[in-house]
Amino acid sequence: MGKRQTRIFRADLAKHLSTRAGREANVLLTNQTTLHGYIEKVENDALLLRDLRRKTHLLKFADIDEVMLDRETPH
Repeated sequence: MGKRQTRIFRADLAKHLSTRAGREANVLLTNQTTLHGYIEKVENDALLLRDLRRKTHLLKFADIDEVMLDRETPH
């Protein structure tokens, strides 16, 4: 199986992330740190991400550079 990557940049976060709750994501911050986890909730200007150790991270959109989502394809 292959994978396709969807990249959501800072300018489009509010528009595209509201329907992505529960999805696995990689979040690249402006300080070049990458966090991996599941999108729990998207609020006004913040994203709540739960990592694989069950710790939650409240990330403001101003601190996020890009969100990367993977999806599997049939081929």
